[in-house]
Amino acid sequence: MSIPSRRLTTQERDQWIINYHARGGVNSFELELIRLVNRERENADVAPLAVNQTLMLAARFKAQSMLELSYFGINPYYSSLTNIVRELFEYDGVILSGADHLMRWYPTAQIVVQRWMAIADQRANLLNPHFVEVGVGAVNTGLGQGSFSNLWAMILVETEEGVINPPNIPQSEIQLPNRRLTQAELDEWIAEYRYLGGVNEFEQEVLRLTNIERANAGLAPLNMNPNLMMSSRFKAQIMADLNYFDHDCIVYGNFTNISRELFSSRIRAENIAIWQRTPEEVVAAWMSSPGHRAAILNPEYTQMGVGFFRDRWVQKFGDANTANP
Repeated sequence: MSIPSRRLTTQERDQWIINYHARGGVNSFELELIRLVNRERENADVAPLAVNQTLMLAARFKAQSMLELSYFGINPYYSSLTNIVRELFEYDGVILSGADHLMRWYPTAQIVVQRWMAIADQRANLLNPHFVEVGVGAVNTGLGQGSFSNLWAMILVETEEGVINPPNIPQSEIQLPNRRLTQAELDEWIAEYRYLGGVNEFEQEVLRLTNIERANAGLAPLNMNPNLMMSSRFKAQIMADLNYFDHDCIVYGNFTNISRELFSSRIRAENIAIWQRTPEEVVAAWMSSPGHRAAILNPEYTQMGVGFFRDRWVQKFGDANTANP
């Protein structure tokens, strides 16, 4: 089944899965990729990754969609691979952390693994003992390097039953709805935010670590902005409650709108992340990404908000005009 240029209906998703199994399910390229990755882990004295069927479906869908829709990176309809896992394939496991890797052009699993192992952050993920399950997808067209062909996708996850938040991080009991909040509902959410202690330990640590990175680059520290802190927590929670991961909010639209409409603040940029377990991990991940790093080290920014909720992380950046929407 070809993948259309839009989100699939449930019936279309089910038909795609039927076709996947009718064609034999896991293919030889995917089996070889898993074997080679686990051999690298064995050589590093790390336990092998277990194959997760839902992750396999999601990774194959990602690889096929990249080929058929002619893109490489963010899916135009589901955004991240993690959204494909959770939204399209309804992954019901509790995911503490995860990493995804993409590759194109290279025709064999051996070359793909060699390339991943040659890149420091990707090698670290492949050999990370915390990752326990894997899904891989490969669509091999037989065409050579340099053409838009031979698409590969892999997702690694650490799973565990129970609550994602550490015990010392307060957990909101208000479920955010899939619609705009009334003023009374927003007031209730803000009251609960303050009742739970406001800024939590993880958020404070992200701010501290971010300012260390700025100091190392010779930049002034960012000031904690109370309204940006609340809007960042709100953004993190609405992504978790509505099970999506994207800068643009499925309820409020453009990534600047939550801050402006609900918390009377204007922001300049936003960083988001998913599945990192600690402030150290999320700041390191942002600093290893050119776009996220540029926001952290932008000398024009003077204020910041941080939000952490379950497995979602948010940074919002402002300047002298932040409080003047």
